[in-house]
Amino acid sequence: MKRLVSTNLKQFLNIFLVCPVFLFSQNQLLTDNLSILNQLTSNIVDSVFARLKPDSSDTVLIRSLIKEDQSNWIVENEFVKKLMQSGTGIQLNESANSVNNCIIEFKIIRFGVNYLPTSEKKLLERKLVVSLDIRTLSGQNRKINFFKNFTEQFVDSVRIKDIPKIELQRYPFTQAKIPMNRGLKKYIEPFIVMSTTAGIIYLFFRLRSK
Repeated sequence: MKRLVSTNLKQFLNIFLVCPVFLFSQNQLLTDNLSILNQLTSNIVDSVFARLKPDSSDTVLIRSLIKEDQSNWIVENEFVKKLMQSGTGIQLNESANSVNNCIIEFKIIRFGVNYLPTSEKKLLERKLVVSLDIRTLSGQNRKINFFKNFTEQFVDSVRIKDIPKIELQRYPFTQAKIPMNRGLKKYIEPFIVMSTTAGIIYLFFRLRSK
């Protein structure tokens, strides 16, 4: 009897220890699109500064080449955060005549999310991409130190019903069109083909009868 109680107690403890991890994994909050885009941008900025290595005595000008892009502020914020950590002077979007030790210019090539169909009816593939062309200039002659495209991406799967939770209405670049589920398309496409074929056959015989 004691042996049976001991065995049951061990099983209970194992379940007790494992369940919190299981529950956490099931209830873990899904990361929203804006947070992922921020992280991808941060990775790119880290790569830029790994090459650039600005001195704390420098003043760095950060300038977007497409000023109307709605996602500019995210890129600027990531540069500002990294520069502030090193105590470097910062300017934003000043004229080309400004006296600066270093200029960082960026152009957003791709910044956003796409949803792609999967074999699972309730799931979509989520693909977020940040792609920036970045060049740095220095000195009065604006010597180009380097020019490079930096691209980071993140891919996972999300439930269709969770998409409103991960998008932010005030930021269009966190939103994307939800594709038609392939399970539905496989019924619709043959119907369209048959309808078109039937229409052509009908017109053919009608014209012949005249």
